[in-house]
Order: sequence, then C-alpha cells, then structure tokens
Amino acid sequence: MHLQCDTLSAGYGREMIINEISLTVKKGDITAIIGPNGSGKSTLLRAISGNIKNTDGKIFLNGKPVSEIRPKALARELTYMPQVLAAYPGFLVKDIVACGRFPHLGFGGRMKKEDHEKVNWAIESVGLQDYKDRTISSLSGGEFQMTRIAMAIAQETDLVILDEPTTFLDINHQLRVLGLIRKLNESMGKTILMVLHDINHASRFSHEIVVLDKGCKYTSGTPQEILTENILQNVFKINARIFTDPDHGIYCLSDSVT
Repeated sequence: MHLQCDTLSAGYGREMIINEISLTVKKGDITAIIGPNGSGKSTLLRAISGNIKNTDGKIFLNGKPVSEIRPKALARELTYMPQVLAAYPGFLVKDIVACGRFPHLGFGGRMKKEDHEKVNWAIESVGLQDYKDRTISSLSGGEFQMTRIAMAIAQETDLVILDEPTTFLDINHQLRVLGLIRKLNESMGKTILMVLHDINHASRFSHEIVVLDKGCKYTSGTPQEILTENILQNVFKINARIFTDPDHGIYCLSDSVT
C-alpha cells in the first residue's frame, strides 16, 4: 500500500493545525512521525485516515485520491488506531477485536464463520488467546493495547496507521507493542505509519522518519539522516549526543535543553 500526501493542510474550524505537508509512505515500510507537542502529528493522521477533512492538498492510496473512496471501502484499505479508544467495561476482548471485521460484513452486519476465524487468528497473533473471554475492564494498559492491535489485524488492511501506540505504557509493554508492530510489518507485510514520542524508539523501529514542527514538515529521511545534533537542537530544543549501537542502530542521549 503506497500512501502519498501532496501539500496537505487541515485543522479544526478556522484554525489550521497542519500546513502544506507532503510526504510519501512507501509500501512495506515503517514510517514514524515525530515532533514536539502541538506540532500537528495527530491531526495529520486524522486527515490521512479520513477522520477530519483536509482543507487543501490531496491524499492518494496507490495513486487513487482518498476523497473518491467511500468510507467503508476506505476501511478495507487502511486501519486507523487513535490514541484513545472508548473502552466499554462489559465488552470482552473478542468483542473488541470483532469490531475490526465491520468493513468486510455484508448487509445486516452478521459475522460468518470466516469472520470468527479471522478474529480468533488476530487474537492468537498478539498472544491473547487466553484473554479472549475476559472483559476489557480487567485488562492492563498493555493488554488493552494488544487487544486494539488485534482489532487492527482483524481488519485485514495493507496500511495500518497508529497514533502513539505506546502511550501510558511502561518500558516493558512499550517494547512488546513495538515488537508486535514490527511483526505486522515483517511477517504480515503491513505498511505502517505511526506517531511516536520517543525519538530512540522511532529510530530503532522505523525505516523512515518524518519530522514535524509548528504544523509543517521540517524534514524526513532515514534514522541516520534524522538523528543529528542540529535537527534535535533546532526542532526539539535539546542538546544531544548521537551514538551507534551495532544491534539497535543509531540513538541519542540528551544532555540538556537549550
């Protein structure tokens, strides 16, 4: 799934949050979006996924304008996982995961045997087979994020868009979730676009990084091209030292703020 945005601008009401952003997400890549708070990262994902309308510019999926794709058909092309999903305490894990099958259901919205099989497969893919009959309210934050990713798997789209999938998680669960996202990419062939706050995680788990600042695209490139002292100082206002680890690639260590 090839995604392209050309001079995309969007916001809420009369307030523009992102301005003339152009980017390309290559098929089979993991692309991470980073930037300071308020730089427009979540707004960009909402515009790309069709949750808010862009006021200018165009979005293409495999060369076709997204504006020409009906919402249910678009949901068969891309999965969008927002920062926060309303949790219904009485719902079971398997109920939440089953929501991912909605774009594939016919008239009446009844699930068939194949749909139930897809739900069970998605639950097993994230290692939650022993949790499928548990209520959402009984899960930890990490287990709930795994459930949401299972829902994304059940939706069976080539493009998966994730807004800060590691928010509120401890380091153990952050790495588990990011490892699972890498599995979606490498084993299942999913193209991933995600927002991350942790610069080192973006470097370690992505092929390409897009940097936003003040609602605009500042730059983009490989982790090696993005993690530089100049970029980190200019965008994030931090003094940082850059290191290379033979196992985990390039990472930064912040000394102080500027």
